[in-house]
Amino acid sequence: MFSLQELILRSIDFDGSKGLGKYFKNDKTIPHGLAEEILQYFNNKHIGVSKEHLKYFTFEKTTLTCIKLNGCRIYDELSFINFVKNHPLKVIEMNNLKIDLKQWIGNINTSFLEELTISNCRLYRESYNFQYSDILERIEDLQNFKNLLKLDVSYTLFTNECLLFISNELSQLENLDISYTLVDTIHPIKKLESLTNFTFISQKESWKFDEIQYLKEFEHLKEISVGNNHSIHNCRLCKWFENFLDNNQFKALESLVIGEIQHVEIAVLSKFIKNHERLKYFAIDLDVRENNLADLMENRLNVIYPLRITLKDDRYFQLFFPKSSNIVFKRFYDLAIKSLELLKKEINECREIDKRRMYMMRLDIERLWQVMYTI
Repeated sequence: MFSLQELILRSIDFDGSKGLGKYFKNDKTIPHGLAEEILQYFNNKHIGVSKEHLKYFTFEKTTLTCIKLNGCRIYDELSFINFVKNHPLKVIEMNNLKIDLKQWIGNINTSFLEELTISNCRLYRESYNFQYSDILERIEDLQNFKNLLKLDVSYTLFTNECLLFISNELSQLENLDISYTLVDTIHPIKKLESLTNFTFISQKESWKFDEIQYLKEFEHLKEISVGNNHSIHNCRLCKWFENFLDNNQFKALESLVIGEIQHVEIAVLSKFIKNHERLKYFAIDLDVRENNLADLMENRLNVIYPLRITLKDDRYFQLFFPKSSNIVFKRFYDLAIKSLELLKKEINECREIDKRRMYMMRLDIERLWQVMYTI
């Protein structure tokens, strides 16, 4: 005997959103826990959800507290607004949504929301008269979310003015990701006294990298990820980061990612590792021709050292290994390559186009990213 959940998921495999229609007609509702699982299943299987999917998950049909969706297939503004409004949402994780933030964020209950991710989402309506002040106007709509603890605005047109506003109005934030935005100065974060997780990968050459020194005021930081896409040959930045590592200590630090610096003295790295007993993950982009990490292995075996891996590559590699892994680089690299070769073999076995298409459709979103990276 199959459970209702298993029957629905099996039906979705064959009929897509029509499968839901068989079990939940106009006068039926979907149980809370089941609704979130089905919605996530739709999202993973189809790489996003459509207007037809959303209509089954409005507040009249069910109750959602968490949505994690790829918005690449959502085009209808009204359908999306009807979908999100009135739900007591605690977590919203949207990626690639092209609907103006101002059109839907006002429909979110401000009393419940604790985590908001709008990575690579559109913050404004396309217009010939667009101005950057329009972005700030959208971000100002977040000021009423006084319970918000996590904000991820990576890969958006988030500006310095937006960061200043957020730091003033949402000082309770604990987790902030402003990577690949228009931000080039981070001094406003000094007001975020509860900050424990900070991610800032700058894409601007004008990045004031010495401002990372502000992080020393946050002794309770657990995760730090910083870097700059334009700085791989910046010797001044390499020396500055070396000084940063040599003269700072974060009592609670568990994860540190520093990208595109190429060289740092091994003695400095060794000292930093010894001084951070809680450190579980340390990703630093070094040139293996100039650095020998063998001396570091005796200090901490539960720290990973990816060599000559860009910050973007580092994100892909995290799909294969958790941050808590106790794999040093040599084994880390070998296992990663082994995983890639296994994926290549799986894909090559599907020589016929139809078989390959079916293989890809069966993958969950995490496995799909691994496959795409392999290809």
